[in-house]
Amino acid sequence: MGATARRFGPIAVPRGWAVAAILALLVLGAGLVRAAPLWPEAAGLQESPYDDEGVYAAAAQLLAQGAQPYRDFIYAHPPLGPPLLLPATLYHFTPWGSPTSFMMLRYAAVAYGALTVGLLFLLSWRLWGLAGGLFSGLLLLLDPASVWAGRHVMLEGPLLCLLALAALLYALARERARPPAALLAAAGFVAAAAGGVKLQGLLLLAAFLLDLAARRRWRQSLAVLAGAALLWAPLWGYLFALRAADPLGQFIWLQLLRPADGAVGLADRLRSIGDEAPLVLAAATLALLAAPAFRRPSGPPRLAPAWSLLPWWTLLVALTLLSSRSFYAHYVAHLALPLAALAGALPAALGRLLRAGARPGGRRRGGGRRPPRPGPARLQRGGRRAPAAPRPSLPDPRALRRRRGAARPAGLRARRADPLPRRAAPRARRSRPLHRRQLRDAPLPRFGNRGAARARIGPPRRPAAPAGPLRRDVAPARRSCSARAWRARTWSSSTRRAPGG
Repeated sequence: MGATARRFGPIAVPRGWAVAAILALLVLGAGLVRAAPLWPEAAGLQESPYDDEGVYAAAAQLLAQGAQPYRDFIYAHPPLGPPLLLPATLYHFTPWGSPTSFMMLRYAAVAYGALTVGLLFLLSWRLWGLAGGLFSGLLLLLDPASVWAGRHVMLEGPLLCLLALAALLYALARERARPPAALLAAAGFVAAAAGGVKLQGLLLLAAFLLDLAARRRWRQSLAVLAGAALLWAPLWGYLFALRAADPLGQFIWLQLLRPADGAVGLADRLRSIGDEAPLVLAAATLALLAAPAFRRPSGPPRLAPAWSLLPWWTLLVALTLLSSRSFYAHYVAHLALPLAALAGALPAALGRLLRAGARPGGRRRGGGRRPPRPGPARLQRGGRRAPAAPRPSLPDPRALRRRRGAARPAGLRARRADPLPRRAAPRARRSRPLHRRQLRDAPLPRFGNRGAARARIGPPRRPAAPAGPLRRDVAPARRSCSARAWRARTWSSSTRRAPGG
């Protein structure tokens, strides 16, 4: 791979092979951390079984047998979860299930978790640089809630993977001067797919719209909504076909009206978040405290345009977790993903502070600033810039004209002052567009409407006809009428006689 351009972080991005190597190491490391207790198969079956695993495994098993959710069995979530678990169920498939099929579902959860770590690394790399991407990937690799959800048959595995992919597509689109509508639509499509796995996935779609609305990017918001509609339009058609089974009542009203369970109190939920994601929470807090490092003396901070998505995303997920009717420990994995992406700003801020301290004009350890270096382009007087020398003023054009007139002889000035009959100004001719070859060779403007901004030139102007009677010795190029009218006018002027002659 070729050299990669410098990104927004303080650390220069190395060549592509280094990024690919770090990505591969993070994905393999995340897979080993999550799959270590699940091998061999007998040990994996005994690894912390959970009740909801049977619900999702049974839904994938019934879908493999041709049954439809909501109509043939109760399913309290959107319909895209079982299809994403279906490929693992088909391995050693039996009508009543098997331990091998169940373990394949757990291994599929491991794969989803490892891919999520890799996608988060790419997202943070685009936002904060290579150091930020590596730091975010390591945080999510070791996060307890994400590790637990990555080795169990839960919907969090495919949900978090789709969320990371949608955020990456959004960041890739926003880092361009004119975000492509296709990338924004793809980000909306994947975010809507995450909402089709679990309703909490729609929070990222809402974060997209809030971020774009805060910047008044209405057309880009429409592109995101168009991508989401490409998925939900056929999905609503599928739900309409199953309307007799009341699918909306099963995965919307049942979730809204379910009794409170799990950690109910606000203090208990905050304590659970602190216990399940201590590293991610601490790193994100330090990143927020180090945010002033991104300030510049003049102008806005030089950050990736998509960084503002992370606060919106984190805020929406945190408010949902604290206000929902049910709360379990593995729900913290929903919050760990945006927090880990936000924590990638910490090494970027530290690197910027270190570089500012090492710069000759930066801050020293003892407090003050280093004296600026003298140079040929910057004269110093007591540590301050010397005032610039005044520029010579241009003479008045009217004074120049008077001076030129006074330098002429008296007779020439008198002749110039005499009123002379002036010739009529030639009529302006319409310009014609450039030829194809001229258009090909002419320089075009870099931005704007090229068709309207092309240079236009006209034919060379003909000299105006002299004042007074027409004469035969006038060059034919000076004629401004047809040949027949020209002969008639010249004949009448040659035969005209003086009065009284």
